[in-house]
Amino acid sequence: MATVSSISQLNSTIFNADDFLINGRLQVVFDMETGDPDDFITFLFLLGHPRVHLKAVTVVPGTPDQIDASINESRNALDANDVLLTHCDEKTILICGGPLINVAKAIQTGQLKVGRLVVQGGFSGDNIIPEEKRLSKFNGRLTCHTFNLGADIKAAKIVLDYNGIKERYFVSKNVSHGVLYTNDTHKQLEKIKDNSQSLQEIYHVMSVYLKNPGKKEKAFHDPLAACCAIDLSIGKWKDVQLYMDEKTKEWGSVINENPNVKIIVDYDHEKFLSTLFAYV
Repeated sequence: MATVSSISQLNSTIFNADDFLINGRLQVVFDMETGDPDDFITFLFLLGHPRVHLKAVTVVPGTPDQIDASINESRNALDANDVLLTHCDEKTILICGGPLINVAKAIQTGQLKVGRLVVQGGFSGDNIIPEEKRLSKFNGRLTCHTFNLGADIKAAKIVLDYNGIKERYFVSKNVSHGVLYTNDTHKQLEKIKDNSQSLQEIYHVMSVYLKNPGKKEKAFHDPLAACCAIDLSIGKWKDVQLYMDEKTKEWGSVINENPNVKIIVDYDHEKFLSTLFAYV
């Protein structure tokens, strides 16, 4: 697994990571949902990663029950809009693991600035993904429903059209759905989990998950997006115009001379694991 020094050497020369470094750490804000365990895994991952300064976390849609109703402070939390406006700037990477409602609300103030946006969502179909890289369940498709964009279409379009975001990267579901945490992955983590509290907590959560009947693996959509945010070279990207079919409400991508995002078309699994399991 990668140590902080090896990741530092890699990131300093790839995709202008230096633009987001302060005191050797990437400045990150995480906008998350709570409907899937991999969101919580991503939160633990970002909290403990040696290359990340997690400045703030916002929750969508932001109900008290999403946090812990027994914690009084959770009912008096700051509005996500205010948190994003306070902590996002041109030196910040904003990672979105849920619908883009909070980001769109902040955008509508006209004040939000983001250096790099990495969204778990979107779709790149047969016209974008090479045949040998397509997941079988998406083969033959140009568009597909994608929850994080389709849950609030207006919000998604606001984010895509906004000029205050310097870079946009979308981690398409027909790549992220192929990223699985398996028993073999768990055995790899077991060997190095004691190197950080974050890795220990991830190991504990996944131990509980994998003990459930029928749970032999877990899709790691959001962890892939977060790892790509730290090291974009994990993914292979294409410049595309992300669009929604107005009739089906499905999302797709086309190569366009005026792209609005970079979308993932493949990823390096070993580099993903090295980033996911990094420690000091």
